[in-house]
Amino acid sequence: ATINVYGLSNKIGQKNNIGQGSLSLHLNKLFLQNKLLLDAGVDNVLFWGEGDNQQYISYQRSFYFSGNYLVYLKSTIRKSFSYISITGGAGNGYFRRDENYTKGESGSFDPFFSLATPLFKGTNIIAEWNGYDIGAGISSIPFQKIPFVFTLEVTDLVYGTPRIITSVAFPFNFIRSNKVKTNFPTRPIGLRPFRAVRTI
Repeated sequence: ATINVYGLSNKIGQKNNIGQGSLSLHLNKLFLQNKLLLDAGVDNVLFWGEGDNQQYISYQRSFYFSGNYLVYLKSTIRKSFSYISITGGAGNGYFRRDENYTKGESGSFDPFFSLATPLFKGTNIIAEWNGYDIGAGISSIPFQKIPFVFTLEVTDLVYGTPRIITSVAFPFNFIRSNKVKTNFPTRPIGLRPFRAVRTI
C-alpha cells in the first residue's frame, strides 16, 4: 500500500491542492531465487482533495502489471555496476501516451520500460520510458541503516519541455524475515518513483 501526497501548499502548484492525495495498492511476489519480481496493482484507487481532479490524467485510477529481473554482473550487489535491473510492463491511466488520452477514463494499456544499475553503494542511476516520455535520474539511500530514499529525475526529455522532479520516501516492513534464499543478502527491489504531474 502506498499513500501519495500531491499537495503541500496552496501558494505554489495547483490551486487549493494542500492535503490532496490518494491511496495505491500493489501485489507482488518474488521468483527464481529472488531474481524475478512480478508486480500488479492500481494507483489512485482512492482519491481525496479539492475538486474532481480524477478527471486529470495524473490522478486517474491507473491499473498496471510489470516484471523486474536482476542480471547480476558481480559476486556482490555492494559494488558499482554489480547488476542491471530490468523492468517492463504495461499500464493505463497515467501510463498512456498523449494521443491515447481520454478525459475521465483509464483507457487502454501502453507499455513502459526501465533500466537501473548501482553507481556506488546505495545509489542507482535510472533510465526509463514511462509510457509517454523518456526520463533519467538517480536514486539514493544516503543512510544505510535508515530507509530514507531520495530520488532526483529529469523527465519529458523527448516530447515535452524537460522538467526536474525530486521525491523522498520512507519505506518500512511490518514483519522482518531472516530467511535468505540467495547468495545476495539484500535484493534491491527499489520503490516506485513519485509520478510527476503530466503536462498534457
